[in-house]
Amino acid sequence: MTTARPLDQRRIDTLATLAANGQGWLATAGIGPDGTPQPHVIAVSTTWAGDAILVTTRAGTPTARNLDATGRARLVLGTPDDVVMLDLAASAAAHAIPATGDDPATVAARATFTAAQGWDPADKSPDWRYHHLRPTTIQAYRGYGELGDHVLMKGGAWRSA
Repeated sequence: MTTARPLDQRRIDTLATLAANGQGWLATAGIGPDGTPQPHVIAVSTTWAGDAILVTTRAGTPTARNLDATGRARLVLGTPDDVVMLDLAASAAAHAIPATGDDPATVAARATFTAAQGWDPADKSPDWRYHHLRPTTIQAYRGYGELGDHVLMKGGAWRSA
């Protein structure tokens, strides 16, 4: 069993994981064509924008439709023995930003994402969109020793030690 890290160290480690702009799994849910709830999971490249996660997907996909409908997602980064799990809410002012155009939100999202990921969705197709997602809850743990006290953020506010 691993020794639990102090809360401050877990926050530092979590911010480092977010700043690494890695890949993860983004889960959303919506109502399917038959009227029943339908979960959907995709692999995504993530970009930490200091207070929010920036992801991109094409318009009209199940993920885009679910984010449009609910504004909610869950992102999981890491491995089962070193995980960061974020519950996310779409930023009302900066949700579903087109990948092309010269409006300030598009220019900023495009520059941030392209610098972090090394590719520009607008080069692939004009129907890509950026989604600006703010964490509401963050859980992080390494092994079973940290499962009892793994919530680092709740209600959008970091816990203090």
